[in-house]
Amino acid sequence: MVDLHGHGGSRPLLLMLLACLCLPPIMGLGTAMSVAIIAIAWQWGQPTAAALPQRLARARLSPAWSRRTLHALAWLHDCAAAWIRPRLTWLAHHSLSGLWALWIVWMALLIFIPLPLGNILPGLSLIALCLGWMHRDGLLLLLSLLVGAIGSAYASGIVAVAVLAAWRAWGSVYPPLA
Repeated sequence: MVDLHGHGGSRPLLLMLLACLCLPPIMGLGTAMSVAIIAIAWQWGQPTAAALPQRLARARLSPAWSRRTLHALAWLHDCAAAWIRPRLTWLAHHSLSGLWALWIVWMALLIFIPLPLGNILPGLSLIALCLGWMHRDGLLLLLSLLVGAIGSAYASGIVAVAVLAAWRAWGSVYPPLA
């Protein structure tokens, strides 16, 4: 699959596949995938793609999973061809790849945090980023920022509630001395 997308499309494709794997609410899966997402972010925008690790390059899917994956990718690209087009292409310019790499790392960190349903919005943000990058659709890149910002707000809200609950629990166990 990587060879079919060529040098320029292999990183976004791999990132999109990893982001798709983060979407199901399976405990620990997003945490494991976030490490690989950060590794892809490290190389984002580099002119030449680093070789895949041998173990990953040798990985093969069964015929059934190959068929399912290719059908899903074909469906995704078919949808993309219907309504995604090059616009605001300056957002997908190589000079901004460092900023997009930071965004990818931020989304990977949000995925890494074990929050209930906390992987979904960052995963969708990364999928939008990959499609926007591959098709040079700046509007989709902006959508990636919006979805990721909502995911950041969700994670911040859950952390704030947890800190407040811990603070109140601590205060009930150890009341302040008057």
